[in-house]
Amino acid sequence: MVRRPLITTSEWCYCAICGGPFEPTYFISEKSMIGCGYDPKVISKRGAAWVTEVRLLLESISAEKKGYISGRGKYNYLGYIELDGTDAENLDIPSTFNYTCYKYDSEPQPLGAIPFHWPCYEILARRIYPDVNKPVQHVDLSRLYREYFTGEEYFIANPAPSAELTLEIAKIIVLVPILKPLPLVDLSSRVIDDPFENLGDDIIFNICLYLRAEGIIALARAS
Repeated sequence: MVRRPLITTSEWCYCAICGGPFEPTYFISEKSMIGCGYDPKVISKRGAAWVTEVRLLLESISAEKKGYISGRGKYNYLGYIELDGTDAENLDIPSTFNYTCYKYDSEPQPLGAIPFHWPCYEILARRIYPDVNKPVQHVDLSRLYREYFTGEEYFIANPAPSAELTLEIAKIIVLVPILKPLPLVDLSSRVIDDPFENLGDDIIFNICLYLRAEGIIALARAS
């Protein structure tokens, strides 16, 4: 039997990119519409199943420069992530080491692991490399792991406006490459009557809360 590394985690495990959970989602009863959970009329259980699939960015071994991304895995509420033994991508992970999620100390063992959703990682890679094909293949995994905790100081900063914080954020915005803006298209000449023109943004926002995704797209096209 092939040994798979032990990957421990805390009771609460979340995607390091979107902050979402890996636990099975809870839905209210479709018949009675009673209970706490997601509305199955808005999104189906099958449509939400992707959140339970865990991938891991693994700390590289000191003697190697190569980083690792695991194959599919599942979060177990007992405090560990179980890798799928049928996924070939999990076979490349060194089995002589154990890992722990969200590692903060500098101890050599266990190695660190950062859990995430694969779709979230694809979006992140496209944001970092917007002008290349297959951007996930261009990400420097070892560097990505080292820089994961960079910027966490702002989570504990006082959120009230201050000149010092404003200056620091301004520096970050200048350094971060901005995506090319979409070309502006003036369609005002084609609008005969827009019933939403005189509504406040807060009212339009609350209307959108009652719409499905396709309804919001249709509203944007019509208005």
